[in-house]
Amino acid sequence: MSKNVKMGPNATISWGQVTSQPRASDLGGLMDNSPKLTYIDANGIYTGSLTADQIRAGKISANYIKGGIISGVDIDVENGIKVGNTITVGKSLDQSLKSIKFTNSSGITCKSDAMTISADTLHFACSSITGITATFG
Repeated sequence: MSKNVKMGPNATISWGQVTSQPRASDLGGLMDNSPKLTYIDANGIYTGSLTADQIRAGKISANYIKGGIISGVDIDVENGIKVGNTITVGKSLDQSLKSIKFTNSSGITCKSDAMTISADTLHFACSSITGITATFG
């Protein structure tokens, strides 16, 4: 196309109609075989890596997401969760009641030689406890 092409307000150019399409390397961009090419079409953006201060999305799908803090949302884990060391419920200075709720037929399984529970009060309403030997003193 020439620099002097004038188009009307509803005119369009289809990239498929452009003859002698330039390549990124022709325009001083990346080499033709660069691993850092990005493809954008009506269905999405396809690229190797993305660095941004903020990303807004309705849904992010990935096999692996590495990150720091995820806040302000409910996290729904369908197939199990693996925690390195500690699960903390609530903020340390917040004294309001916190809970972990289990649906019917759910429970806690502890596979360990020892389990320590440290609390002022343990409340087991409507529960039966079996298989425990209490040791005092």
